[in-house]
Amino acid sequence: MMKLRIGILLVVLLCVLVGQVSAYDEQFLNLRSLAMGSTGVALSNSYDSFYVNPASLFFQEEGLFMVNGSYGDSVVPAAFQALEPLPLLQEPQNTISALFSSRFLALSIGLEYMLVNRAVDIASVRYDALNLSKLQLNLAYGWGNLALGFSARGGNVLKRPSISIGKDSPVTDYLKNTYLERYQVPEGQFFTTSAGLLVSYQWISIGIVSQSLFEMDYQTNELVLDAYTVLETLGIGMAVSTPPYDRNNELNLLALNAAFDIANIGDDLLRSLRMGMELKIQLLPEYSVSVRLGYRERRASLSSILALNGDEGCTTYGLGVMLEKLQLQASLELPLVFYMDTAREPEDVYVFKLGISMVL
Repeated sequence: MMKLRIGILLVVLLCVLVGQVSAYDEQFLNLRSLAMGSTGVALSNSYDSFYVNPASLFFQEEGLFMVNGSYGDSVVPAAFQALEPLPLLQEPQNTISALFSSRFLALSIGLEYMLVNRAVDIASVRYDALNLSKLQLNLAYGWGNLALGFSARGGNVLKRPSISIGKDSPVTDYLKNTYLERYQVPEGQFFTTSAGLLVSYQWISIGIVSQSLFEMDYQTNELVLDAYTVLETLGIGMAVSTPPYDRNNELNLLALNAAFDIANIGDDLLRSLRMGMELKIQLLPEYSVSVRLGYRERRASLSSILALNGDEGCTTYGLGVMLEKLQLQASLELPLVFYMDTAREPEDVYVFKLGISMVL
């Protein structure tokens, strides 16, 4: 009960400190979810599941302190064909974060560095550099197989306009402009809340979550509950998982997780169908290799849910390695047109992300 009271006080403090919502749709990076087609509404068997559905925190039986680092960018074939300088550097982003979590309360603190608005010069590339300071608080409580969760995310954005990275010294220019120089121009703040419900059994789980529970009323500076926004960002999901141990309490060599989500149900522009699968090879309880794949696509209509059209489809792949307290992850996103020679374009974007985590 004391942990819940402390959590409620932290939520109130976060709401006071962060009072303005911007266009940034920020969540802490979850590479497992990305590699499984951005599913996760009903997944509860990894330390970062609650980033998608805050209710899944309740099913994390042990507390932990973890530090995370990630790097992501994209590959654009058109940049190579045009002989642009630094074609391997498109719009990189990297994150450093720390996670403190227990069964009822989790706190994530992170810094994210992004280069946006890419412009090509003769021998260099210009960007606007963004620095995001992020804070996320999760609360969860449950009864047996049923859990409820709430999260609040907020932070500040600072900007350094028009930085330059030369092709002769890209590494030093990147480190200097991203980490060493001072960010002085305030770009904005962001604040979002979400709430979720999760029913989880050994083999099957069903979840529901809204990624925008409250909105800010700028005239009164109060948080208000908007039923239309709740419906717009509503997501439902189902997951099937095989148990890691058999009836004799011996470790199974293979464990399978499969998930199916419908996200942003009330938004005709952002509504999407998501599905993913993870095959985990369990060598020892704390040593495993996970192979992941997924698919997602935008859906303007909910009719014929199981009939995939592929117009805005994207396939995802991922790999995860757990070595006791160290975890390595990678994800790759390829548009569906990548597999069609006639539809493939040089301007297509292929996104990759790499991550490392360590429990301390």
